[in-house]
Amino acid sequence: MFVQELAVAPIAFLLCICAGQTTLSKVLEPQSVDDFFYFDQATQGLKALPAEHWKAGAEQRGLGRNLVTKGILIVSGTGSPFRIGNNDKTEFIFKTEDPERAELFQFTVKKKQRQFEEVRLQGKSKEMLTGIPVNITKFGESSYKLIPQAPLGPGQYALMFTTGRKIFTFGVGP
Repeated sequence: MFVQELAVAPIAFLLCICAGQTTLSKVLEPQSVDDFFYFDQATQGLKALPAEHWKAGAEQRGLGRNLVTKGILIVSGTGSPFRIGNNDKTEFIFKTEDPERAELFQFTVKKKQRQFEEVRLQGKSKEMLTGIPVNITKFGESSYKLIPQAPLGPGQYALMFTTGRKIFTFGVGP
């Protein structure tokens, strides 16, 4: 009887370890839809990016047929409260029904505000501008991962969905 108990104990211990590994290997995914999260490589966790208020604006240049109107999105302040180091790998996780709507833009900082051009109108032509090239892949069971195709330089950035109302911001650099 004592021999049987000795044999059962290591098997039970191994089963606990295997069950624990299965639980740990499950990918942590966002619960909310159409929000962006930074994937922290060090902790393998998700950190919510701040959603900041924005307003639409316009800039015009030229006259007559040469008149060009730029539709811009403006966020107040010179920088996002969320910072990523220069050398950090920039991976973002999100849950949505249409991952191709996700876009990444770099802000230009002007007069204590951040802005980027989203549309350009000239005469009867309208050009919707695309952001920084990204790769989007499946992540877990119901989420997606967005990775810029080239490393991001120092500056201020925005993630958004083309049909969304929210802008998620972050800064790269010291």
